[in-house]
Amino acid sequence: MFDRSGVSRGFEYLQKSPHEHAPWVSGEADRISIAEETLSAAPYYEGTYLIFYNGNLHNYYHWLVEGLLGLDVLSQALGRNSGVKIALPKTMDIAAVFDHRGTLPAVGLGGNEVVEVAASLVKVQEAIWIHSGQVEYMPGPHLKEFQKRIAAMYADVRRPRKRRVLVARKGPARTIHNIEQLQAFLSIHDFETVYLEGMSMLDQILLFQSAEFIISPHGAGLANLLFCEPGAKVIELMPYAELRPFFWMISAKLDLVHGMQFCNSAEGQDFQSAIQVDIGKLEALIRMVNAHL
Repeated sequence: MFDRSGVSRGFEYLQKSPHEHAPWVSGEADRISIAEETLSAAPYYEGTYLIFYNGNLHNYYHWLVEGLLGLDVLSQALGRNSGVKIALPKTMDIAAVFDHRGTLPAVGLGGNEVVEVAASLVKVQEAIWIHSGQVEYMPGPHLKEFQKRIAAMYADVRRPRKRRVLVARKGPARTIHNIEQLQAFLSIHDFETVYLEGMSMLDQILLFQSAEFIISPHGAGLANLLFCEPGAKVIELMPYAELRPFFWMISAKLDLVHGMQFCNSAEGQDFQSAIQVDIGKLEALIRMVNAHL
């Protein structure tokens, strides 16, 4: 997003964009130029639009935490009946693995008129956005208000918070190499195995609302921690290759109990590789998390 004073969002995305994707951009080390003729020909949308920009909108974490959460904060601040529209980029359909459109009503954003934008460059009369959608910069009260509002939406259909779940992954990234051994151990502690792939957002919301204990490899599905009740317990299985603290930050801001176990890669040292879970360490960590009041 930019005006004549400069780029406000996505400078690096525009700067590094392959020429065939954005031939109207000329990027240098410290500035970006936009072809005037392309800008003049870009479709114009009259009115005020809520906008979010992210190069990973196909990813469930970025869509929920940096997209829908930001839109929720904006719509709350402006009022639910403000009549402001949402500009939804059609790029969400690229490599889509979940129903982006269906997620809007699932989190109470179905009342806003949605305009799907197909062009790679558009002009709007007025744009409103949150400067940074990254969860580390999002104040805790915003996350808590979102969690409480979603909890109230589904108060009549939610189950008691007593499920213990192992969130497994079908692949290709960070699958659990010794999952059968892990499942056998966790069955002693009344854990069930679930796969989020193919599950609707509504079903994921209800699952995490009803969970008292969640164990999962690091992955986009843990964005659903936004729906957990305060005090819910979480163990995140993190590859040794790198520490990514996004989900720990969500837990800290929502008063969840969050433990993290670093795991060896089953092959290679890549962050995306399958992980090998040390059952002895996990058993000790479960005791520690269970003891937390």
